Amino acid sequence: MKLHLLHSTSINCSCNLANLLTSLGKMKYKSTRGTVTGLNFEDVLFAGYAPDGGLYVPTGIPKLDSKLLTSWIQTKPSYPTIVSEITRLFIAEDEIPTHILRQCVTNAYTEKFSSPQIVGVSETFETEIGKPFKIAELFHGPTQSFKDYALSLVGQFMRYFLSQRKDHVTILVYKRLSLIFS
Repeated sequence: MKLHLLHSTSINCSCNLANLLTSLGKMKYKSTRGTVTGLNFEDVLFAGYAPDGGLYVPTGIPKLDSKLLTSWIQTKPSYPTIVSEITRLFIAEDEIPTHILRQCVTNAYTEKFSSPQIVGVSETFETEIGKPFKIAELFHGPTQSFKDYALSLVGQFMRYFLSQRKDHVTILVYKRLSLIFS
């Protein structure tokens, strides 16, 4: 069994993430409209949309070996541990060193989420097909939205790169409130 996250460049690997990183090389990004290629993570983090109006995506998506996934099932690593390992596949070591990447992940999720597991999991009762299933609760963040999981980390990555540049940026966030009356 292999988990193929997206259909792009396929990379076969053993269960060792270090082997996967070696085979992957340095991750680059491209525009979905194809006229911009070869950017690194820092470039796309601060770029927003590509000049051609496209979104930036990785040029290749690694396949995770079933042995790695099985080891995660058996060892039950924390959410930040998994996030650190997965993001390392998309951000080169020379852009964010591993110890800094782990600290960014820790800072993004420590004390900001209402569930100690960060992602809560609910088990359902038997369904009509006779099998129980689990539901990931993606509402334990500061704004109770699934977006908190990604954007908490984006802020940490931006903070890191800005500190390296000795620069700052002001980000205005507008949280839209929808009211429904019946």
